[in-house]
Amino acid sequence: MKVELRENQTVRETEVLITCHHVDGEVKEILAYLKKNRQLTATKDGQVVLLSPLDICYFESVDKKTFVYLDDDVLETSLRLYQLEDLLSTSSFIRANKACLLNLLQVLSLKPVFGARMEATLKNGERIIISRQYLPGLKNKIGIGGKQNEKSI
Repeated sequence: MKVELRENQTVRETEVLITCHHVDGEVKEILAYLKKNRQLTATKDGQVVLLSPLDICYFESVDKKTFVYLDDDVLETSLRLYQLEDLLSTSSFIRANKACLLNLLQVLSLKPVFGARMEATLKNGERIIISRQYLPGLKNKIGIGGKQNEKSI
């Protein structure tokens, strides 16, 4: 596959053009990724803010409200975690626990903790516990698994 990037100061909106001989699985995967990684909306101080999923560290549900955590800010969204999980299913987000959806692109390191859980340290220094119920999703997303790898993780 050939990938090319062209910067053009006169363009007002980013445009992605895919030229292919035929639409195969790889092309479908790229299209799904691009479609699912559009901007999300959240609110702060009564204002609607547009967010790129790439900038989001994690989502957390507290008292029937869903919060969006960025590097240095917290906003609120009207979407529920299950809606966000579905919307972002082909992106880098995973369910970390019952109340949290985590962006793997923001994870700096992972380490096992008591109770067959994992602790994710984010680039901003925050720590999120990944419950054992959601570990298979994490392993699948980052490409590890199998019987011999399960004991080391």
